Amino acid sequence: MLGVAVDGYDAYEETGAYGIIIAVMMLSLPAEMRSKIVCMLPVLITPGPGEPVDLASFIVPLMTELDSLAAGVEGVQVHGEDVPIRLRTMLLHTSTEMVGGDKLTHMTGNSGRVPGRLRLIHGVVSGSN
Repeated sequence: MLGVAVDGYDAYEETGAYGIIIAVMMLSLPAEMRSKIVCMLPVLITPGPGEPVDLASFIVPLMTELDSLAAGVEGVQVHGEDVPIRLRTMLLHTSTEMVGGDKLTHMTGNSGRVPGRLRLIHGVVSGSN
């Protein structure tokens, strides 16, 4: 099982160097192992200095690779097993922060009074804003 995390970064505020990082993590590892930096594989870092105009063009090779892994890799030798197996993976979880998520979903503008774009959050608006 794999998890994919999308995060926007602002490397140097003064220079405007901005980009998107996509990292893959193996969810089949115990939580104390998979949350370590060495278990997260950055598979995409967009070039700067500005944010990518078409993030989807960067993601196509990643999705193609995930499709081939879902189909399976033949001949994987597992420790303690005599016969090679066919290893398959699947994407189970995707997470993002607002900047990366906005770029992936092509949303623009301020969410303002709607903080959860993908789910309805009830609340009360107070003040003159």
